[in-house]
Amino acid sequence: MRQLYRVWFSTMSAVLVSTALLGCSSGSNSGGSSAAGDTSKSRGATSSTGATTPMAPTGKTGPTGPTGKTGRTDTTTTPPAAQGDWGTLSGQIVWGGKELPPVTFINVDKDQAHCLGQGQIPREDYVVNPKNKGVRWAMVWIAVDNEGKADVKGKMPTHPRFERVSPAKVVLDQPYCRFEPHVLGIREGQILEIKNSSPIPHNTNLIGGALNPTLNVLLAPRTSKEITGWKAAVPPVPINCNIHGWMRGYIRVFNHPYFAVSDADGNFKIENAPVGKFRLLVWHPEAGWVGSDKNGKELQIKPGTNDLGKIALTP
Repeated sequence: MRQLYRVWFSTMSAVLVSTALLGCSSGSNSGGSSAAGDTSKSRGATSSTGATTPMAPTGKTGPTGPTGKTGRTDTTTTPPAAQGDWGTLSGQIVWGGKELPPVTFINVDKDQAHCLGQGQIPREDYVVNPKNKGVRWAMVWIAVDNEGKADVKGKMPTHPRFERVSPAKVVLDQPYCRFEPHVLGIREGQILEIKNSSPIPHNTNLIGGALNPTLNVLLAPRTSKEITGWKAAVPPVPINCNIHGWMRGYIRVFNHPYFAVSDADGNFKIENAPVGKFRLLVWHPEAGWVGSDKNGKELQIKPGTNDLGKIALTP
């Protein structure tokens, strides 16, 4: 009898221990993190419907990585930049000649009633402010530094503000028989709307070279045409009007938003540029490359304000 009691006691003890262990294991899985970690944190939070919410991106230069394209990070030609490392470039393009260029006017020999509706049309070869020698219509931009050369197609970090191409459309108008603006910058992905707000027809002739659109289109009064397919390139795209031969304009295309055209005082500003070593390029339709060649000059962009001072344009 005593022997049977010992066997029964041992069996019941084993059952009780097993039950307790199973209860502890069940409680750890339902109320906290397991030894392997909380899977809702490591693989995305799961909603009550079973859908998984992806984790936030872990890139250091913004929500879509340094190239500004979701899911892709190209580090081959991209200068280093950390989140929040952005600077503003500013400066002034000034006349470097001994004497200011004289103001001359175009010989308008066609559609004079409209073309001269706001007075004579000054030539835009060199537009210089006599008060401060500021030069208008100079294009200023930065490019990736690839062993001392400007890499026009190199990918650079893009500030979150500029990740979406905006505005979607850029307008080039032809009021009073002149292209406005005279020099225009376009970012890849933007649409160029060539507009004719005049009461007379205009002919727009674009010579895009190997990469950009080439077309010769007649625009009736109060009409416009949209042009897509712009690609970053070294040469500019000249614009002419075959009806009014004095009408000329220029387009430059970039794969980033870091470009500007000097205003009536020669001033320019490029905001939220990435910090690091780049190439600074300045180009003018008449003078060509300003202070350098197509590879520009080395530029170290620092966080915050970067005052580039006066940049002399010598004809």
